[in-house]
Amino acid sequence: MIMDSSPLIKVGNSLLFKLKCQIWSELIHLKHTEGHTLIVGTTGSGKTRMFDILISQAILRGEAVIIIDPKGDKEMRDNARRACEAMGQPERFVSFHPAFPEESVRIDPLRNFTRVTEIASRLAALIPSEEERQKSKGMQDMGKGWFAWVKGRMEAFVNVIYQFYTRLALLAAWAPYMLILFVPAVYDGMMTWRIKRTNFDYASPVLHRYSVRGTMYLMAGLFIAFFIPIALDPVVIPLTMMTCCVLVGLTFGNLQKRV
Repeated sequence: MIMDSSPLIKVGNSLLFKLKCQIWSELIHLKHTEGHTLIVGTTGSGKTRMFDILISQAILRGEAVIIIDPKGDKEMRDNARRACEAMGQPERFVSFHPAFPEESVRIDPLRNFTRVTEIASRLAALIPSEEERQKSKGMQDMGKGWFAWVKGRMEAFVNVIYQFYTRLALLAAWAPYMLILFVPAVYDGMMTWRIKRTNFDYASPVLHRYSVRGTMYLMAGLFIAFFIPIALDPVVIPLTMMTCCVLVGLTFGNLQKRV
């Protein structure tokens, strides 16, 4: 039994021997369990069940409990699950076992990261290095040519994704300011078109055609530039958007006259 208070055994290299047949409670101060605890006993003496008690107590105290069980004791796993259910928090219990995928949770090594480049590093770690191949008998020349090529392509692909999201964030940051230019450009173009309908001003179909094409080419080029795996000057995005606003104004200002 583990207690929170009262002076009990001293901290140090202590050994608790149970050589008698009597059964009594052995109390250990909670803070003394923060280090390593060794449970020794012969086969069938109850080492695992003792560990079950310690695990259940830690779970009921609301502590984070991580169990690494090479033996794969099913009863220990079930007892830990029941302890979480007894607390009314069954979702706290998570079990991972590759041999039983129907009962195990799935681990995604690429889900959590702080930098996009970490994804390439984790994938590249699966490819054996030159030193590792030399240490493996019979595998010295395995993938000698294409391992390096695959690693380079993976790094380039992840770099493209990183650059795309960076430029997309920059585009989103400039979008509200571009709206301030876009609305007046459309309004000016429409007013110019209405004025041309009442006088002899010429609405150029050539200017209208190339303004539309220029806007489409600029937007398509900007989208393609998002995927270029090289550094892109941040000024390119606002300049492109401002140019598109001007071209949109020319497009509306040179619409075909209607009576």
